[in-house]
Amino acid sequence: MALFNRNFILLWQGQLVSQLGNQAFLIATTYYTLEATGSATLVAGAMMAATVPVAILGPVGGTVADRHSRRAILVVTDLLRALAIGVLGLLVLWRPDANLRHVILIIAVAAFSGLLAALFAPAVQPLIPDLVPRDRLAAANSVSQISRQASMLVGQAVGGVLYAALGAAGLLLFDALSFA
Repeated sequence: MALFNRNFILLWQGQLVSQLGNQAFLIATTYYTLEATGSATLVAGAMMAATVPVAILGPVGGTVADRHSRRAILVVTDLLRALAIGVLGLLVLWRPDANLRHVILIIAVAAFSGLLAALFAPAVQPLIPDLVPRDRLAAANSVSQISRQASMLVGQAVGGVLYAALGAAGLLLFDALSFA
């Protein structure tokens, strides 16, 4: 008998790809902002823009997840992130000259992505007990956490290599595809 069922495997695989894309976005925005401005302060601003909404709006996301369809939240937030990051990637591809306007858009998209992550995270975590039997819940949670941590390590390393190979636009489009 398989350790997990099809629905959990699909959720886990989707999360793994999406988390790898998150790390790619982090690398792309970090390097691109540094190239465009040479400013460590703006690099930190771009990174903060993605994380502060999650920290501040997490409780709101939990309330939204409790009152609305978790599946709909997952689908809508991932599609919105794919759209926002994809448009940003196309803009950078179309206008490859790194400049401050692009950095401002990167910070805006990072903040928007952080806002959506604040809605997404509380919707995805409670799904695991709904997808696996109680006797497999600890294993499912462990697999989920291990993949989250591994994707951070591997995603940043692969993101650096892909940034060198594809540039910021390619890496942003890769991230958009990971959400789609």
